[in-house]
Amino acid sequence: MTVLVIDDQIHVVEGILSEVPWENLGVDKVWKAYNVLPSTSVQEAKTLICENQIDILMTDIEMPGENGLSLLKWTQDQGMETECIFLTAHADFVYARTAMQLGSFDYILQPARYEDIGNAILRAKQRIRDKREQQ
Repeated sequence: MTVLVIDDQIHVVEGILSEVPWENLGVDKVWKAYNVLPSTSVQEAKTLICENQIDILMTDIEMPGENGLSLLKWTQDQGMETECIFLTAHADFVYARTAMQLGSFDYILQPARYEDIGNAILRAKQRIRDKREQQ
């Protein structure tokens, strides 16, 4: 399984990458991005998604340029089957409702415990396995 972590706050991304026990969760590869839109300095989210098989997208909602909700919609429009976990400080009902309408897997409020993030990854992996078995 593969995961892409996206947040415009570098310390959030780096904390998740260093503190979540990815190997113990059965995650083979974790990519990171600090924005949704392509950048000349860093290979960002859409570029990574186009170039790699991303199973789980863990993204913030509010970011400069484009938000995580529109990114999830974009992946769906591209026909990509990616589970999405929103990890955000925004407890806004409109965001949560939109995330649900788009079929997001989970909506975790920051600050979140790394254990809770890991549990969400495990549940998302199980959903992916279930979907693949049904196909």
